[in-house]
Amino acid sequence: MNSLLVKKIAIYLFFILNLAVIFYFWGLGSGTLLFSGSTADALISFSRLTGLLAAFFVLLQVVLIVRVPWLESVFGLDKLSVIHHWNGLFSLIFILAHPVLIIFASSIFLQQTFFGALKFITSSSDELLSALVAVIVFVAMVALSLIIIKKRLKYEVWYFTHLFTYLAIILAFGHQLELGGDFVNQHFAAYWHVLYILTIGHLILFRLARPWRNFFRFRFKVLRLEQETEEAVSIYITGKNF
Repeated sequence: MNSLLVKKIAIYLFFILNLAVIFYFWGLGSGTLLFSGSTADALISFSRLTGLLAAFFVLLQVVLIVRVPWLESVFGLDKLSVIHHWNGLFSLIFILAHPVLIIFASSIFLQQTFFGALKFITSSSDELLSALVAVIVFVAMVALSLIIIKKRLKYEVWYFTHLFTYLAIILAFGHQLELGGDFVNQHFAAYWHVLYILTIGHLILFRLARPWRNFFRFRFKVLRLEQETEEAVSIYITGKNF
């Protein structure tokens, strides 16, 4: 078995292990609500699960786009781009399912309409209002990304659009530990903090620190442009210390 295959298997196992941890602690906490016989409790249970999965897949989405060398060396940038695309779809499904399930459950508890429950939720907690804004930001970002791809707009437009991912993550984080029923378990709360710390660490290291270090080390600059065909241009880059 070659080393590349071993690394792939290790990454797959790490991914599955994280999902197993999430399902395990959800089962210990919110999973028990499924046996209460209440439709509202069942909706709350599944809403918490979709919320946990939404956060996990969004964090994974960040790791996929920060150009992590140990991932690119195993899968290649082309395959990571495909994974990033599908992971984004899973993230969006869970992001949308989470608040919808919560609102339906609240409408049963409060005996109100869907929109009446929505109004009550957003007015009862600043953290929930911020989380709703985060959902709107995520959905808007996905819609803009699809428009950018379809219209073949500049890379800079795509790049700055994706910066809203970080804003949405910040907006959504507050309500997770504050209101998340499964985080009364201190071990799960600690695990959740570690996930965020590792993600932010990868972001700072590979998206900020590493590019800046390379810029000052090599002083890259465009040497010349050559038109190869009507649709292809070669860009020759030079610098120092390489």
